[in-house]
Amino acid sequence: MHAARNGWSKASSFFVALLSFFALGWTIASGEEASLLHKPAETDPLWSVFVFGGMSAEAKNYGLVGLMVMPWSATYGRNDFAGGAVSRRMGRLDSTGFVFDFEVGGGERWGKNFSSSEEWFALYVRYDRFPWNHVLFTTVGLNTGLNYVEKVSPVELDSCIGKGNPNCARLLHNLSPEITFASPKNPNSEFVIRWHHRSGIWGLMDNVWGGSNTLTGGFRQRF
Repeated sequence: MHAARNGWSKASSFFVALLSFFALGWTIASGEEASLLHKPAETDPLWSVFVFGGMSAEAKNYGLVGLMVMPWSATYGRNDFAGGAVSRRMGRLDSTGFVFDFEVGGGERWGKNFSSSEEWFALYVRYDRFPWNHVLFTTVGLNTGLNYVEKVSPVELDSCIGKGNPNCARLLHNLSPEITFASPKNPNSEFVIRWHHRSGIWGLMDNVWGGSNTLTGGFRQRF
């Protein structure tokens, strides 16, 4: 009973923090004070459509950060993924290069004797003022959100063996860092590399200590 109360307390704290983060982004985007917010239509299109796909990446000795640093060390391809997302620009912190996007997406995971639909929503924080952007327009983004699958994949089930909830969970945290590249003459047409990640945040959500990583590539058009 004590463990259950602790689990519920941790999950409640996480959801409060997540909702607070979304509320902060929404306040920045919708506030009447213009001192922090800068949204010129010429440089910040409000909407975007993103299509992408990829394959699962597994590494027993390290998680997402290790995979990002050493992608060649993973085992790829037990599951495949294809999906799409729509996002809306919520606001820009004036003179900082940081922008806020709200994203809603869906997709399909499949593999040997397995398939599952997937949905997520997330708040992205992006940075788009790199000094080389006049040569290759580059942005990086990091998000937080929630991800739901119809059926937990074998990749995730294997990652949950031996610690915490062995069945994993359909609702987990969404953390999907990405980097984009575009022509300086057409910065609204982006080629995207994204690590599509879902996990229980070290047991914070439903006592899940596992998760999955999918290396994806795609194209985003802002308008």
